[in-house]
Amino acid sequence: MRVFGPFYPPPLQAAVSHAERLADLVSVEERSTGGGSDAAVAWLVGRSDEIERFVEQIVDDWRANRLGPQEAAAALDDYLAKLHDGLHSQLGIGAPACCFGSLTATARMAPLSAETHSIPVYDARGESIEES
Repeated sequence: MRVFGPFYPPPLQAAVSHAERLADLVSVEERSTGGGSDAAVAWLVGRSDEIERFVEQIVDDWRANRLGPQEAAAALDDYLAKLHDGLHSQLGIGAPACCFGSLTATARMAPLSAETHSIPVYDARGESIEES
């Protein structure tokens, strides 16, 4: 069973979900970086598996009560920040899509209204709410 999934308290789940999105992104980059620099390819190879193993270790520590959920989340967040630095320095990716994954289910980009220069407001069903 993969370590990723909705199995953890909220602060830890957010970090685990972020790690899963980053692992998926790195996996896609690894498959598509045929013509990249040697350094970029070397940085990517096996990185997705490394992320999953690191998350497994943190989750094992949390399950064994060696780390609380906040401490485990902080350890993952620190590790992910370092990987983001690597994405930027090795691949030039400054704002990876993994950081925006949690927003996609709750917010959508709204077009700017040309007539009023305002942003439309949507209700929970995604329908536009007319301003009075």
